[in-house]
Amino acid sequence: MPVAANQPSQRDLPLLAAGLILLSLIIGLAGFSVGVLFHAEQGDMSWSFRPSGLGNYLQSPLAWVYNAALIWAGLWLCLAMVTLAYMRPRLPDLLLPLGGGLIALMVMLMGVFPNHYGSTHTLLAISFTLTMALTHAMVLGSAIRWRLYYASPLLYGLSLLGLGCALPILQQTDWLTMTIPRCEPSAEVCTIDMLLWLQLAAVKLWVLVLGISIYRKPHRKQG
Repeated sequence: MPVAANQPSQRDLPLLAAGLILLSLIIGLAGFSVGVLFHAEQGDMSWSFRPSGLGNYLQSPLAWVYNAALIWAGLWLCLAMVTLAYMRPRLPDLLLPLGGGLIALMVMLMGVFPNHYGSTHTLLAISFTLTMALTHAMVLGSAIRWRLYYASPLLYGLSLLGLGCALPILQQTDWLTMTIPRCEPSAEVCTIDMLLWLQLAAVKLWVLVLGISIYRKPHRKQG
C-alpha cells in the first residue's frame, strides 16, 4: 500500500527545515529591528551608517541584542541546512545546504566578533559577501546546467539581485588591507553602504523564499 504524501515520514523533515529557517529569520529580524530603532531614536541612522554598526558595543548599549540575534539566527539556519543536506544528500542538491551552512557560520561569527573587533569583523564581513556571491552564482548556474530541487524562479531572481550587490562590494574591497572602503563624510549618497543594506535585505528574502520552497515541495529522500 503506497504511503500518503502527507504522512509524517515524508513531511517531518521539510517542516523542520522550514520551521528552523523561519525561526532564524524571526530572531534575526527582531535583533535588527531593535538596533535600527535605537539608532533611529539617536538620530544617527543614514545611508552612511553600515549594518555592522548595529553590533558595535562602543556605539550602542543594545548592541548585545543584535549580536545575540546574529548568533542564534546563524545557529538555527545552520541546523536547517544540516536538515536540508540530510533530505537531499547527493550532488548537485547538496551544494545548496553547503552554501547556506557557510553563510550561517559567517553570521554566527560576526555576532561573536562584532564591529569594534576591527579587522577580524571586516574579514568575516568580506567572507560573508564572498560566500553569498559564490552561493548565488551556484544557484544561477544550476538554472543553466541542472535544476536544484528546492530552487524556484523567485529564488533565481533573488540570487541575481544578491549577486548584483555582492560583486560591486567585492570589487571595491581593498584585498591588500582586507577592508571595505568608506565614503567621504561629505558624500550625500554612499553607494557601497547602500549595497551593504540591500545585500542584507536580499539575503533575508532569499532565505525566506528557500524556506517556503522547502515547505511547498513534495519530498522523497534520496537514497
